[in-house]
Amino acid sequence: MARSKSHRGLYITILIIGIITGIFFYMLKSVEKMAEDMPIENIDLTRIADGKYEGEAHLDPVMVITEVTVKDGKIGDIYIKEHRRGYGEKAEKTVVEEILNTQKMNVDVVSGATISSKAIMKSVENALKTAVKKPL
Repeated sequence: MARSKSHRGLYITILIIGIITGIFFYMLKSVEKMAEDMPIENIDLTRIADGKYEGEAHLDPVMVITEVTVKDGKIGDIYIKEHRRGYGEKAEKTVVEEILNTQKMNVDVVSGATISSKAIMKSVENALKTAVKKPL
């Protein structure tokens, strides 16, 4: 009898852990899908004065703050000031290099780091949006 109760407790514990794990992965997939679908706008760099601009983006569980340097109508440098992430560290170098090489904010995401990739792109976009010269 006591053995049966201990088995029942074990089964209930395993069931609860399974449910919690399932909910976690469902929520993570939902955030990944939202990140994949998030539009990233390529900003007209000729409308931005030389200078440093800060932007940020939040895609829970990821948060990114970037400092973007513009010189002569081009992105000269991107410095990631803060990156709170899950497993997205590998996105930092690759996404920044792609943005610098193409001079576009919307570049390919890094496999296995979709959320961080999109958050970095969105943070750069947000920095440059604040810098766009207003038309006369």
